[in-house]
Amino acid sequence: MPGVLKTNNPLNKTVAFISNNLIYLSAFVFILFYLVLSFYNRPTNEDVNFISIVKGKSIFEFISWFYSTWCGRWVSSSYYYFILSATSVYQHIHYIYFIYYIITICIFIYALNSIIKFGINKLFHTSIDPKTSTAYSVLFVAGFYFSTFQNIEVWWWIFATVDHLQGIIILLLAMALLLKQKKNTWHFILICICFIYLGGSYEVNAMIIGALFLIAFIYLFRKKIIWFSDFGKQYFFKRFVIAFILFLLSFLVSISSPGNMKRGKTYVRDHLLITTQSYANTNFPINVNEFAQKKYVVALGLSSLWLLLGMKLKGSASTTQNKKRFRKIILFATLPLLLSILITYLFQILFLNYYSIPLRGWTFTCFSLFTLFCFVFLIIGNQIHFSNTIIKSAFAIILPLVVSVFLLSYLYRQYTTTSVYAHEYDKLITQLIEAKNNKEIKVLTVAPLPDSGMFLPLEIGTPYIDGALKEILEFDYEIEVKK
Repeated sequence: MPGVLKTNNPLNKTVAFISNNLIYLSAFVFILFYLVLSFYNRPTNEDVNFISIVKGKSIFEFISWFYSTWCGRWVSSSYYYFILSATSVYQHIHYIYFIYYIITICIFIYALNSIIKFGINKLFHTSIDPKTSTAYSVLFVAGFYFSTFQNIEVWWWIFATVDHLQGIIILLLAMALLLKQKKNTWHFILICICFIYLGGSYEVNAMIIGALFLIAFIYLFRKKIIWFSDFGKQYFFKRFVIAFILFLLSFLVSISSPGNMKRGKTYVRDHLLITTQSYANTNFPINVNEFAQKKYVVALGLSSLWLLLGMKLKGSASTTQNKKRFRKIILFATLPLLLSILITYLFQILFLNYYSIPLRGWTFTCFSLFTLFCFVFLIIGNQIHFSNTIIKSAFAIILPLVVSVFLLSYLYRQYTTTSVYAHEYDKLITQLIEAKNNKEIKVLTVAPLPDSGMFLPLEIGTPYIDGALKEILEFDYEIEVKK
């Protein structure tokens, strides 16, 4: 049967059954958690402002404005435009958000599922059942979520998701498509689109990805796996080079933007004065307090579940040769982490002397670090030997049980918090719309919004937000928030 522990001992079969179902429960609870937050997410400050900017603009007008005044992320900003302009009714935009998040999680799980099955096959010369690979794909998403430095922004602020989160998901999708045994023209077109997106979104991620591909090219040439003299004969290599050239062209378009020079400075858009957030003048904005959050305990627990998968994949004996091979693989797996730290830090030093990269800018580092943790636990689980059956059984049950409890507690807290916030948010928007009909209202007094949980709160009552809402909902009174 599919599972984490696979033995002929009846007791161990029972333990495996309990352990498997706890793992599936953890994956199911995270999906519920993700869907709850996706459904109750509402536009926040920057998103509200951009909705007002998108209003009445074609995609070409918006991209032209964005490219010349903000930054050169022309592909991700195009995706952003489609999300914000999918409905002209502001009260319905959270349904668009919900659809966006469902598409996002489906692509994420599909890509991870393909990569995990391919990796297990290459590393351990075996395969795992679809149920297990899907469950671990979901648990990887969960662990990445809780290991993200600024998960509130990266995951629930749409303006940030199209760059920092989607960049990683699109990279994984491109890898999954590249690893497919049988590829057709549509696969190649999708791969090209993925590379174009990666080149035309977050600049630091593009630099890291470009460096990784350069290293991959050097490795393949040194091992004489590919060579330019065989370019015409190697169908895969030819398509890969074409996709990579499109990535470079997209990146060049991005970094050539005149808006990049204006980032971090004050600019005027119509009558709205928009000032980007100021950060402390430090070159390394990650501090000790950032690592003291409880969410990292959950991330560690989720990564430790890969220990159980490694135990399931254990062979009859662990040879010295296998141990050496696994050590090399772990060292190789640290490369994306080291590159992400180095490139992000150098980008800060060389190009952003007026403000520090916000924590969401380190998302690729979070992803690489969590991937490394999963990898290490997987290898340890495969290599470690438990002579005591009780200890082995305890690991198999306690680890997923603790993770399930943590996820259930997060689900309960966020449901009770975000559902109330979304309800009050919707009431506020309805109140603003209904007040338009009363021409006698010059100043509308509204109640402050409650705790937003894992969402960025809407700062109603500030000129920045009130002005954007005036353009979107077309009212002319002032807003005052009760104290």
